Amino acid sequence: MDHRPTIFDLVVASGVEQDIFSPGDLATLALVSQSTKWAVDQSELRKWRLPLVAAFEKHQRLLLFVLAANRITVKHLFAEFAKAIETPDPALTYHGGPKGKENRGPANDHNGFTITSRTVAFDRFLRLAKPQGIGGGVHYCSREGPDNYFTCLKIDEQTLDSWNGKRVLDIGCGSSFFYAEALAFHITVHPMDVLTERESLDELVAVYAKNTLFLQCLLFLQKGVQPGVLAVPEFSVLATIANNFPSIIDHYRDTGAIKGDLFNLSKTIGTAVYDVTICSYVFCYLDRKQKVDALVEMIAVTKVGGEVRICTGMSGIDSATIGIEESIISDANKSATKFKKCLSLCYTDMRGYLYCFEVKKQ
Repeated sequence: MDHRPTIFDLVVASGVEQDIFSPGDLATLALVSQSTKWAVDQSELRKWRLPLVAAFEKHQRLLLFVLAANRITVKHLFAEFAKAIETPDPALTYHGGPKGKENRGPANDHNGFTITSRTVAFDRFLRLAKPQGIGGGVHYCSREGPDNYFTCLKIDEQTLDSWNGKRVLDIGCGSSFFYAEALAFHITVHPMDVLTERESLDELVAVYAKNTLFLQCLLFLQKGVQPGVLAVPEFSVLATIANNFPSIIDHYRDTGAIKGDLFNLSKTIGTAVYDVTICSYVFCYLDRKQKVDALVEMIAVTKVGGEVRICTGMSGIDSATIGIEESIISDANKSATKFKKCLSLCYTDMRGYLYCFEVKKQ
């Protein structure tokens, strides 16, 4: 048996574990490169040696963080990535299960499940605790439909460019990474949720880092990223995220969601505070009156000329009332006369899940 130190051992020995992206870790990066080539040579999947090693070396600092955060060896990571890349649908294989393409996250001890690290490119994932006596452990259960920011809110390169320098309120963000990713595009996002505790923060970060590296490998190899196979934002958006990964992780660790009440925003936050207000997978759980009240509050906190972007979600208390009917918008505008503002619908998709509004002077 070969007792060569794992890459995590090398990282710890180098003394960079406290600041994994520090400028002084170049020697460790060289060890990563050497260890990667050595580990791949031992693998049965050697045909992926050159392309995957090249992808790893292109993202050495991200690789170093993934190995340390997940406490795994290069050999283990290479084998996992290579086995997935060999299949017709790498993303589905990597994320696992018939309803794959979601990232995995930690369980929440308080209520049995958690809405985990939703990002520009990755969906959230529910990990439900099984009742005792039924196998124990956890199992994975996907939401109905994708809810990454690119797919459900149409936050693409053009949108990110248009939001440069603006303030955005993200309502119902859960443990989202979007507010941290947005900094790379010079956008200030204030995340807000009724639950603000982030359990298993280290696991969330480790999962996010590993998924980010895997996606970057797919892009580098140009495999499994065709439309319909893996829906991803423009490559330039993903490259920006990968290139700014250190600052994204730092911001995510240092800050978190603010606790807020969707039906009392104007009193707790103020009026005309944000250029953009976004909300996803919340309206599917609201009744008609709650939808009207929520829209009024979103009008209040958004500036005239700003926008409100809502993805209602595809499941909820009553699937027959998932959308936002014209009468709901009309009633909200009537109630918002006290703010002298109203909503003007600019776009809705054919499914009736996405609604984009402009806030106008009334």
